[in-house]
Amino acid sequence: MRFSSPAKDAYVVEGCKHMRIPVPVKSPSSIASARPIAVHATDTGMELDNIYLNKLPIVAATGSEGGTWNHYAFIESTWGERKILLKIIVFSPLYNTPLSFLSEIDHEVLQQTAIRLERPWNDFLHETKLALCTEGGANGFSYAVEENNFVWRKVVGPALTVAYGSVILLRSQCLLSDVLSNSIATQNRLRNDVQLKNKVLHELKEEHEELVELQRQQEEDSRLYEIELITNASAF
Repeated sequence: MRFSSPAKDAYVVEGCKHMRIPVPVKSPSSIASARPIAVHATDTGMELDNIYLNKLPIVAATGSEGGTWNHYAFIESTWGERKILLKIIVFSPLYNTPLSFLSEIDHEVLQQTAIRLERPWNDFLHETKLALCTEGGANGFSYAVEENNFVWRKVVGPALTVAYGSVILLRSQCLLSDVLSNSIATQNRLRNDVQLKNKVLHELKEEHEELVELQRQQEEDSRLYEIELITNASAF
């Protein structure tokens, strides 16, 4: 993506309205390209178990000279049965505030890409999830912002990569609060899960100690009974 000065942006975003970055691009046929969407993050209705948030290293073009610079983005991916919703927040040294984007990709599009790459569907979906949901980026994958697309590629050899997917970037100013809210909700859920598991563990530990004590008492009673039998037998 080529970033211009904020004062010279060709678009204005107000509230939660979305506008596509005005840069036409044609995606290669080997890329799983996703259509842009204009929905609020809370419209998905997905469970928190299906939401992943991680930081990825990204390379993008900048300036009229066509140079590149390294930066990073937070990617929140929500995995549904038929599509994947992506919230991409790019942190750029050229802007005082991060850039937020929203897009989605259908499983059907991924399946078509898997067929073109001659990859089994389950393996391809697993690799896609690994690429998008691994903190710091998955080994063997690279990430780039090109024009108005976010692209992830698999490295298959020296200076040789295969495009695994691409999504059109759609500007949004609503994502930071959404991502933060989901992150807080996930942390609270995990904290509650840990507390519940600790409670269950404590109860199991108490039950185990009671069973151990019961077994010890039974063994002691059995030992005393044997002694009593031996004593009675000796008396005769």
